[in-house]
Amino acid sequence: MNWNLRHALAVLAMMPGASSAADVYSGTLSFDSQDQSIWGSGAAFQFNYNDFFGIDPAPVSTTINPAASSGSAGPSSWSVDPYMLFQSDFRLGIDVGASVDSGSIDTRLDYAVNFQTPDTIVKGQAFSLTGMASQLASSGFATQAPNAAAYVDGIVKTKFEGYMRFVTGGVMGNNDYRMGDLGFTNNNSGNTPYRTLVNVDLSPEIVSFNRDGSGQLKVAGINQGGVGSSYDVGATTITAGDWRVSPTGALSGSTLTGSDQTTLLTAELDVDQLATGGLPVLGTGVNHDWGVIKIDMGYELIDLTASLAMGMKQNLTVNSNLMVTLNFSEEVLINGVATQSYTGSMDALPEITLLTDSVVVTPEFLVLATLLNDTDLTFDGSLALTVLEAHAKATYDFSYLFSNYKGTAFDGSVGPLYEWDDTIPLFDIGVYNQAFALGGFQAIEGESFTLTAVPEPQTYALYLAGLGLTGWMARRRRTL
Repeated sequence: MNWNLRHALAVLAMMPGASSAADVYSGTLSFDSQDQSIWGSGAAFQFNYNDFFGIDPAPVSTTINPAASSGSAGPSSWSVDPYMLFQSDFRLGIDVGASVDSGSIDTRLDYAVNFQTPDTIVKGQAFSLTGMASQLASSGFATQAPNAAAYVDGIVKTKFEGYMRFVTGGVMGNNDYRMGDLGFTNNNSGNTPYRTLVNVDLSPEIVSFNRDGSGQLKVAGINQGGVGSSYDVGATTITAGDWRVSPTGALSGSTLTGSDQTTLLTAELDVDQLATGGLPVLGTGVNHDWGVIKIDMGYELIDLTASLAMGMKQNLTVNSNLMVTLNFSEEVLINGVATQSYTGSMDALPEITLLTDSVVVTPEFLVLATLLNDTDLTFDGSLALTVLEAHAKATYDFSYLFSNYKGTAFDGSVGPLYEWDDTIPLFDIGVYNQAFALGGFQAIEGESFTLTAVPEPQTYALYLAGLGLTGWMARRRRTL
């Protein structure tokens, strides 16, 4: 086989026809968004306030430097040169602080991305640049619940500092007495800074709510209620719960979902006590300590308790779409328009036509995300029934003849004969259900890749015709 034929066959093999896809780019991307609001587009609302109200004069310094004193005592002389410096600082009032956090979400979106082209790209002919993106299981979100706190502290601060120096001579001796940060010294020139004489620094808490995330209301430092606090109102016991919900999201299908719920208030009603007007007909108990003997006993013929719980439930869903901007080093045709840039969704890229032999493509990725916040108030009811239950316990604790006797004389119980309880979801009230753009994600520039084209079919035809003519002429010369 001569060279011309071999070359012609090689060119024919390069001509466009049925071809498979070729990977031109693959990698992973990680997008992060911090402190975005769970109630609307934009950063979470945060408010912090702190101020002092009261008396806060500038520190006052006082210098006492009388003239040196000297004299004689018989044949001898004496001298004293005193110097005193005092500084006072005083502050009296209240310190007021408050903070409000609307609630925030931190989101991470991870993707595996890939671009594919046909094995052969023909210059001047449109081809499909296929983009593929799959979200990775490492994606997720965490939330900070809405929160508020406030406090008022009393402020009492008094500081009094002093420095004194007495230089003596003559019959009193050559001395340099100093009172400074080292106390009283003699001939120590390094003992110069103030020495604290009085220091009072008090900041008692007057009132606070949810300070340091405790959920408690405190007056004069004493807990007045909050998370877990119970209040008895007749036959009803009301218990305060935690108002904070903080969903954590994980990948489910193509979306991030997470939910959380909490109990705000629980009201528990002792039905049998209410029915009997509080009389110990259906049940009672005795608990008394006589010092030597302690007795605890009681019984329940029927104990019926009904409760109503109000809670909060929050469901968050993050939907995302990976976008890409393709920046071309040379002009290409997209939808019949010459351009060097295109922006669109990774899974819906248009056909591209190369106008040159090769084009360098630099992708830039950006994620568009939507957050759906569905927040409801929930109401649940429950009933609990106990029939025929009794218990009794007696303990003793006494001393006799230098010995101590302590133990349990009796401890027993009977029943219950029958127990039953059930919780029934009653209804939910939607308080917020909105979808909005979730921002704060950075753009990521990917590595560049090159698209290389082969000549158009017309060029192949002319090239093959030239090869054929060249071969015919060479053969004709050999036969002549």
